[in-house]
Amino acid sequence: MKVSTQSCVPTSLLLIQSGALKKSITLKRTSPPEEAALDVLAHTLLHEFGHALINMNHIPVVVKEEDAADGFATYLLIEILPGGLNTLLTAADMFELEGEDFDTL
Repeated sequence: MKVSTQSCVPTSLLLIQSGALKKSITLKRTSPPEEAALDVLAHTLLHEFGHALINMNHIPVVVKEEDAADGFATYLLIEILPGGLNTLLTAADMFELEGEDFDTL
C-alpha cells in the first residue's frame, strides 16, 4: 500500500513491526518489511475505525465487536482499496507472528 511520507505514525510502532517482520522466516508476503509494517498499520487503523463507527452510531452487533471490526477492515481492504488484499494478507502474517510471541510468554 502506498502511503505518504508525511505521517503522524509513531516511528517506534513502525520499527517494532518492521523488526518483527525482518526476523520472520515463515512470512508469506513479498513486501519489504518497512512496507509490510505500513500495511499492518493500515489494517489496524481501519479496524479501529470500525469500532468508532459502531460506537458513534450505536450499531447493534450480534457477534463479538472485535469480529465485526475485523470484518469491516477486511471488507474495505478487499472490496474498496487498491492492493488491499496484499495489505490484508501481510497484516494476517504479522498477527500470526504476534500470536507466536504471545504463546512463548
